[in-house]
Order: sequence, then structure tokens, then C-alpha cells
Amino acid sequence: MRKSLKGLIFDMDGLMFDTERLSTTCWVKVGEESGFPITRKLIDSTRGLDRRKTAKILETEFGGGFDFQRFSDKTRAYMDEEIFAAGMPIKKGLPELLVHAQNKGYLCAVASSSERERVDFYLRTANLTQYFAATVCGDEIERGKPEPDIFLKAAEKMGLNPEECMVLEDSKYGIKAAAHAGMPAVLIPDTIAPEQETRREAYAEKSSLLEVIDLLEEA
Repeated sequence: MRKSLKGLIFDMDGLMFDTERLSTTCWVKVGEESGFPITRKLIDSTRGLDRRKTAKILETEFGGGFDFQRFSDKTRAYMDEEIFAAGMPIKKGLPELLVHAQNKGYLCAVASSSERERVDFYLRTANLTQYFAATVCGDEIERGKPEPDIFLKAAEKMGLNPEECMVLEDSKYGIKAAAHAGMPAVLIPDTIAPEQETRREAYAEKSSLLEVIDLLEEA
């Protein structure tokens, strides 16, 4: 761990919130209703990508008859119903890590491939907005993950240099983006078993955000 570490940059879906499992259920449901066979393999191929790249993958898979905007709107409507009914599914260790980071003087940012509206909604619903000095969203940058732009922008918003930040990620695209940004990344796998290349690119691999506290303490 670098002694100059001053900031933590969090991915959101699958890292902070257990929304990947929920989205998988909703994707399949909307696919069945719309007549498009949405498979787990297809869903996994989009994990960590922004809206534009996800749309391109699905439109390539299903052709011109696939309306991504309609599909996306229906999927989100189902997800919102579940979240309003059951609450925001917060991942293990997130509240504890955020409190620890705040107490130790680390700045925190969210760098998510999701759009601004979705990120703000999730943070408000989980009552976590106050912990983050900055948020950067997929619709605010030209190049999404695996390019480094979103993490570099998050560091800039916090007033930090890239080498002063550590990224927390669950997807291979996020880990690769962190590597391109020159930031150490902690891999916390979610629904997809990480590939060996992803493990090699990560600074460390942990089973939950709770274990990141120990990693910070070792510094």
C-alpha cells in the first residue's frame, strides 16, 4: 500500500450495492416479455460497461428490431419496484468502510458507468451521499471503462493525483481502467468469477468491503 494514499474511488453496481443480481432477474424478465432471449452470458458480457457500450452489444446481438431505450426503461422500472419494496441492497462492509475512511481522513468518490440520475438515486436511497466528495458517471465522460477517464476525472474532482487514489472494483473492465489510470485497484468479485488476467492486474483481492478496512490499516 502506498503511504501517499489519500482517496478511495468506488465503483457502484456490484461493489457498493447488490444490484447486479437484481438487474439480471429484471433483464431476463423483460427479455421474455419482449421476445428477446437474454442469457446470463450476454448479461455478463456487459458488466462494468457504460450505457453506450451496453446498447451496442445488445443491438448487435438482436438486430434492428431491438429497442434498447424501451428495454432499459422497463428493466429499470422493475428494479425500482424491488428497491422501493425491499430497500437498497447494500453490500457487506460498505457502511463500515465509509465510516472508517471518513474517520481516517480519506476522501471518497463514486466512479460508476451508470448515468447520473441512477447514481444519485441509489446514493440518496441508501442515505450515503454525505460520504462522497465527488461522483463521476458514465454519461459524463466520452470514454467509459476499460479506458481510465472516469477514474482520472474522479481523482481530479477530489483534488488528488492519480497515484494518491485506490480503486475498489468488481468488474474486469473496472480493474483494467484502474491499471490504465495508474491506480492500485482492489478486486472484490461479485457475480462473475474473475479471470486470471484480472487478478494479475489487481493490487489485491478481497471477499468483501469489510476486508478493505484491514488493508487500509496495514498502511
